Amino acid sequence: MKFKRVALYIVILGVLLGYYYYYEVHIPSKQRALKEKASRVFSLDKDEIGYIEIKGEEHVVLKKKGADWIIVKPLSTKADKATVENLLASLVRLKVERTIGIQKDKAAFGLNKPVLSIVIRAGQKEFRFALGDKTPTSMYRYAITSTRKGIFLVDAYEKESLDKGLYALRYKRVVEIEPGDVIGLKIERKQVSLDIKKGKDGLWILSGNKSFKVKQEKISSLVRRLCLLEAKAFPGHAKGVDLARPDIRISLYTGKKSRELRFWDRSSHLYMLSKYHKGLVELSRDILDDIPKGQKDIQDRTFLHFVRDDTKSISLSYKSRKEGVLVKKDDSWFNADKKVEDQWKVDELLMSLEDLEYKRILDEIPTGVQPVCTIKLNTVHERGTMVITFYKGDYVSCGNSSYLVEKAGAKRCLDAAKDVNAMLDGHKEKK
Repeated sequence: MKFKRVALYIVILGVLLGYYYYYEVHIPSKQRALKEKASRVFSLDKDEIGYIEIKGEEHVVLKKKGADWIIVKPLSTKADKATVENLLASLVRLKVERTIGIQKDKAAFGLNKPVLSIVIRAGQKEFRFALGDKTPTSMYRYAITSTRKGIFLVDAYEKESLDKGLYALRYKRVVEIEPGDVIGLKIERKQVSLDIKKGKDGLWILSGNKSFKVKQEKISSLVRRLCLLEAKAFPGHAKGVDLARPDIRISLYTGKKSRELRFWDRSSHLYMLSKYHKGLVELSRDILDDIPKGQKDIQDRTFLHFVRDDTKSISLSYKSRKEGVLVKKDDSWFNADKKVEDQWKVDELLMSLEDLEYKRILDEIPTGVQPVCTIKLNTVHERGTMVITFYKGDYVSCGNSSYLVEKAGAKRCLDAAKDVNAMLDGHKEKK
């Protein structure tokens, strides 16, 4: 008898749950989806669209060719797929925020001469859309479309997401090689030639000089930047550029192919030839900062070799102050039993020490030069304590070795040491 009663309760509970799900979850969800669909300007999937014409700040026409998009007006060139995909996404999610209704005087809403007109085609169907003036609050713009009657409002920011010009839409990459595929590069400029390749261990080496220590991140960063270069302008040609005599040649090697990049440096402009664009393209000049001028620029002259994350304690004395100690516990730094508030200042000290480079190796620190700061590092590997002393005049000693270091690097280390010292003794100095 009890079993039948329990079974009856289970059946009733199941009916109630089914009722709740259908009327409280399924139907409202379906209604929301229908309402959302009804509020869209275009009831389309972006994959259906094969033609876009934009008349706004510029007049641009795009057509889909296979899986890619090409620009056919004002010139014929490859379009940037990601930018076009974002444009399509903006079009299909475009929502009607409020309906104004049918109005005879379109000029009153700026729709007789719209600031933006778009034509899209999906198969044999064509759809038109136009944006007019902003509303008095500037939150919305007046709009009309071929898919519905009357004037309506859309968010004002939609103009920026839809009004794309030629430069924004065109393909701007000038090299189509993935950085991870590059196994070597050759840099030639004036009388300098640097031939760099990856060794069996995956590290960059200078060809013909195995003892030369290469800055790994310097070369890896250069390769990444070269592979991801984008044109900032497309002049096609430039006065005074001899295509047969580039200022810089860089050859990138992969396992299957090589690609030669040629650069022309003309005062305020940097030009390059790319097989993916007609004629010269202009690049941002900041890439020149990454292209080495000689061996010195790629030589790793760091000398404080320790693993930052393995450092377990730091002892520091700055000028004449008493030595203070920081200890790492559970990936956080502590001064005695108190957790250090500005953890990043300790990290900056360690990073500045890691990055410190020498200008010259010395036999000893010059006589009479006064010490400024001493830092002692202990690591989890218990290789002993690394004692680093900074002196006036950018001199540094570490163990039995002495160096003259780069001025900027010494300043960065001492500024970081001063900040950490202020935390240790509670005294804040003016920089």
